[in-house]
Amino acid sequence: EDDLNPFLAPKYSFPLKFGCQNHLTGLFITQLADGIMGLDNAKASYVKQMHGTGLIPNEGFSLCYSRQDVIDPDGTESGAFTLGGSDPRVRKSPQVWTSGSGSSGFYSVKIRNFYLRAGNSGSSAQATDPGTKVISLGVGSLTLRGQVIVDSGTTDTYFARALGGQFSKVFEQLSGKKYSHSKQKMTLAEVQALPTILIQLEGDEALNKAVREQNGGPVVGLAEEVDPSNPYDVLLALPPTHYMEFDPDEDAWTARFYTDEPSGGVIGGNAMMGHDIFFDVDNSRLGWAEADCDYTGLLQKYKFDQPQPAPSEPQPTPSEPQPTPSEPSTVPTVPVSTPAPTPKVTVAFDDDDAIVVTDDTLEEVGIGFCTSPPCQFALASLVVLLIACVALKYVTRHMSRGPTYSLPGQDAELELQDTSVNGFSDKPYVDDDIDAPPETFEDETHVPQTSRV
Repeated sequence: EDDLNPFLAPKYSFPLKFGCQNHLTGLFITQLADGIMGLDNAKASYVKQMHGTGLIPNEGFSLCYSRQDVIDPDGTESGAFTLGGSDPRVRKSPQVWTSGSGSSGFYSVKIRNFYLRAGNSGSSAQATDPGTKVISLGVGSLTLRGQVIVDSGTTDTYFARALGGQFSKVFEQLSGKKYSHSKQKMTLAEVQALPTILIQLEGDEALNKAVREQNGGPVVGLAEEVDPSNPYDVLLALPPTHYMEFDPDEDAWTARFYTDEPSGGVIGGNAMMGHDIFFDVDNSRLGWAEADCDYTGLLQKYKFDQPQPAPSEPQPTPSEPQPTPSEPSTVPTVPVSTPAPTPKVTVAFDDDDAIVVTDDTLEEVGIGFCTSPPCQFALASLVVLLIACVALKYVTRHMSRGPTYSLPGQDAELELQDTSVNGFSDKPYVDDDIDAPPETFEDETHVPQTSRV
């Protein structure tokens, strides 16, 4: 079975514990998303819960974001989400590696340098023209003075102010335009003429050296062309069509690469686009590969775009061991010709007017000897009629009672309180039980594994 097949998703269902929202602030009103799926390196994360059920072999996962300029309120395909590993079929280049461990459940990387490459040079880390001008900014993790994390929950990309001055200077030098976050009227061709941002990440030298040897030469995504002294670093390309956001309502573009943080940085969703990023949690590392993330294209290529027939369960042969009573059996139930036992039912009221069903009365009157199909059908009809009559009597008895009011010296089902204007107080509710732990809201649902983001 190929797990790319979306029609196999139900077999990956599992009980998921999740937090329930009990306060609305309007944050998601203008967004397509209406919730947050936790993928941080924490015990309660979606992937760790799924791994705990044994459905996936490890706690790793891959995110592959494609770019969609137009969204549909009913849902917009934006890539592939792989659970329990990484799928090479979405990649366009070999996977290269950086360390990926961080504090507080984050996935962090170390920056060695930034570059700006002249426009119209493609979206890959490898320029379409080898002679394209590339300018080093000379800013790395020491200058940024803080942790840089890879965060799929952040839409845009942010770095410290220490990068801003040099970035703006070189950006204007290559494009002839000042870098600004104000909305700009531009054609697509003008956007593509803007510089591509290259981010050099400190790589895992041993792993990336092995990748290069296996590839038989230079690898797209390694930094040897821009920094021969650190050839096994990883080079992440952020083309202008990714950091410039188009607003169709105003027919304008806005830059979404920010250099105004006090320290550190966040590599967000727009920098992750066009890459398959493997969060290898078990080995505290990140795998990077350029990819088109075309999930629908993969389904069509492997002919999974149409419903597949459900696989049949193999029948056990006499030589196969049969399950013991303590083990769940996967053998389908085979109908037999033995007639079903005759139902034995007694229906009555108890002291609290609740319906009680027992199974001894019918046998006493000898109906248990009724074994022919017509007799059993008549018996079943009689039982249904009996239950309906008793239920009707029960409902009628309670509906005729009406409300009960308390009287002095008597037990009451309902006490009437004084609700006069002078005695009414409309004050905010205050919980007097201040020592009680905060209430948590948990639920369980069966969530199928999916490959679409």
